[in-house]
Amino acid sequence: MTEPTTSAAERDWSESQTERRRHHRVRAIFEEASVLIKPFFSSDNQWGSASLELLAYRTVRERYPELSPVEVHVLVTACRRVFTGVRG
Repeated sequence: MTEPTTSAAERDWSESQTERRRHHRVRAIFEEASVLIKPFFSSDNQWGSASLELLAYRTVRERYPELSPVEVHVLVTACRRVFTGVRG
């Protein structure tokens, strides 16, 4: 039995897809961090009519000091999208 072959275009597409992914540390801690900051995105937990997103940033920076500011932003933004249902 012969093994299926992949075309050059399929290999190029596959390689380009794996290269698009960045922020591997963020991906590794996403589930743990999302549990940590989920309360800041609840509609029940607001200060006046403002969200507590700033506290989510602070909490992530304190808990994961090894993350760069860009990684913190990516993590908090991804969590906000998950919790609020906003896709962008």
